[in-house]
Amino acid sequence: MVLLAAGIGTALCTTFYYLKYHQTGDLEHPYPAMMEGRMMKQMMMKQMMRERAGKGIPPTTDAEHEEH
Repeated sequence: MVLLAAGIGTALCTTFYYLKYHQTGDLEHPYPAMMEGRMMKQMMMKQMMRERAGKGIPPTTDAEHEEH
């Protein structure tokens, strides 16, 4: 009975998250984590530029950044 309940719970959980991700469109891209990572990187870069501007440090350009 315990194994049956665990199996049903697992099936329900899997179905719930499948429908959740399908509804948001995450299953349409082969690498949804990569897209999320890019967005995080962009947000972090914007935050760093704001902090640099607050300290009076001029922002770097993409070309300067690529030199590293």
